[in-house]
Amino acid sequence: MIEEVIKSIYRVEVPLPKNPLKSVNSHFIKSADRNLIIDTGMNLPESRSVFVSALEKLEIDLKRPIFSLPLPYRPLELATSLVTETSKLYLNQIESTVLNNSNRWSASRAFYLAHGFPEDELQKVENSHLVRGYRLGQFRFDFSRSKK
Repeated sequence: MIEEVIKSIYRVEVPLPKNPLKSVNSHFIKSADRNLIIDTGMNLPESRSVFVSALEKLEIDLKRPIFSLPLPYRPLELATSLVTETSKLYLNQIESTVLNNSNRWSASRAFYLAHGFPEDELQKVENSHLVRGYRLGQFRFDFSRSKK
């Protein structure tokens, strides 16, 4: 269901299957030259179907959207599968720092092993971690501010 919250601002409840939250509110802000999409939900068939259907019904062109994604990383997979060369993807500064850190996995691994996490269990967690499946290598998240 698409709800127009206020003129040109729409809310869509996107299901989150197998998640205690059950759903996430995605918001679409339409304008004449750009669209802002806030949160997408997960890249699971149920979520993707509702989200893509809302894009179609709202006639949102993916050539020029701006995606804004909150913590945690769950919306990244769907957002990164939808962005185009002319889309922009924004995260907050904390997430940007973490995701741009090429050593994030080895640093986490060292921390867990140093605190007694069993190697075989850690390997299972790493292999099934949702963020590892995201297509983040092609994105650079930049939060530097221009100086005036």
